Amino acid sequence: MNKEYLGKIVNVKMDRPMGSRHPKNGFVYPVNYGYIPNTISGDGEELDAYVLGVFEPLDTFKGKVIAIIHRLNDNDDKLVVVPENKNYSNEQIKALTEFQEQWFKSEILREDTKEYEILSENCKIRWIDNFQLNGEQYTQVSGYVYNEKNQLLIVKNKNIWTIPGGHPEKNETQKQTLERELWEEACVTLKDIKYIGAVEVVENERVYYQLRYTAKVAKLLPFKQELEINERAFVDLDDLSKYIKWADGETFKKQIIASKNVWNI
Repeated sequence: MNKEYLGKIVNVKMDRPMGSRHPKNGFVYPVNYGYIPNTISGDGEELDAYVLGVFEPLDTFKGKVIAIIHRLNDNDDKLVVVPENKNYSNEQIKALTEFQEQWFKSEILREDTKEYEILSENCKIRWIDNFQLNGEQYTQVSGYVYNEKNQLLIVKNKNIWTIPGGHPEKNETQKQTLERELWEEACVTLKDIKYIGAVEVVENERVYYQLRYTAKVAKLLPFKQELEINERAFVDLDDLSKYIKWADGETFKKQIIASKNVWNI
């Protein structure tokens, strides 16, 4: 299945660049498509690759293999290669390669299948840096918000400390949801808002996303208790596990790292 290529940097030679036509079937390639020189695939030819995340025709490309499309009814796997700072969900990969993969039964193999954090028998999560929505459902927008001392803002929801955020309301942008939730829950306004990625949740085979931002405090206003939020605090990152019970979880740790990297903490 060529799984040894997952996570590796490869060079792709394009024989069907974006905008070209299939020599036999005549369909147009909406993405760049090529092969990895000096390799052998299951069909005896060089290993093919889709290049996603670049929006112009290419001759060659160097990027990271984030997935393999393993065809179940054809002995010809396809690598999915992207710029090193980009990522795509399985749903996005399926949509972008459907122009050709629609005629095959396949599954998407990823290195990060082992990176899911199992929460229960029916629910698992994983962190995706800089994940870009492409029509997928998102149910929550939350923020890792820091003060001038680089302490992190947390709020107490009934008896549980957590990161402030909540569900989007109708016609809100993602940032508007974040700003409203931080105002309602923590009585703060924000500046320097940066998107850092998303938590992918797979629950009873349903897939949805929780978006994560980081920001700095613009104004800290007197705290007014909300219906569910009864306290706010700024804490040192080293003390997070004293407040948030899932602070030692791998998914949460990756989010903290992503937010710290923005501010060079």
